[in-house]
Amino acid sequence: MLASRSFNSGMCRLVLLFGLLLAPLVCLAYGQNPLAGTPGDNSRQLLRVGMIDFAPYSYLDAQGQPAGLYLPLLTRIVENAGYQADFRILPIARLAQGLQDGTVHVWPGIEGKTELIEHTWTSRHILGYLSINLYYHADTPPPIWPDDLLGQSLIMLSGYDYWPSLMATVNDPRNHIAVKRTHSHSGAIGMLERDRARYLLNYHAPMQQALRQRPDLDLRHRTLQWVPLRMIISRQSSMGSQSLLDKLDESYQQLADQGAELMLPAF
Repeated sequence: MLASRSFNSGMCRLVLLFGLLLAPLVCLAYGQNPLAGTPGDNSRQLLRVGMIDFAPYSYLDAQGQPAGLYLPLLTRIVENAGYQADFRILPIARLAQGLQDGTVHVWPGIEGKTELIEHTWTSRHILGYLSINLYYHADTPPPIWPDDLLGQSLIMLSGYDYWPSLMATVNDPRNHIAVKRTHSHSGAIGMLERDRARYLLNYHAPMQQALRQRPDLDLRHRTLQWVPLRMIISRQSSMGSQSLLDKLDESYQQLADQGAELMLPAF
């Protein structure tokens, strides 16, 4: 009887030891970090991911919760890096301030935003591409950029950046381009409809969403630029900005090496 108990106890210890040795190998086989904890556990640091209302990539759903194409992709990258994502939809000005003071850690967006250049790092990996278009009425001849914009009025959204080379053309005083701004995509469409300006410069993704509410309008567009989406990291991050940047880039590369699809659909 004693020999049987001793044998059973020894077997239990052997099985337990084997399980402890095998668990990390199973995690690695499935592309998981055995030291990172489980998704959403309380041991993970919260990584505040700031986004703007930019459907279909990021928006508030019917319950007032963040939704969109960014969420599953960034959740995967962030959790693989050992963090837990905390998504926030913010006005553009608050997002910029948060990246400057470190209350927002990461923003999926475009590099080169003037007020952020000295306050952020940019990931080396690309999440996707956005197109910037010039919109006009169907009865307007297809415009040549920038020749047909000289001396014309142009509608743009407040707070948005539209790539340095495009903005240099718009802001060059020699081109005499009169910029008229609004705070919403639907407002921009309304201004173009009322002939407040001849052209409208905007990103295709949110414009496509807004135009679904106006099937009566016959607008045309010309694509001026495809711009890359990257992870923009606050230099004031409490987690160490350079360390955070390296971890997120490494996480992306690990997932890519495993064959994960990490490129967002282009709009």
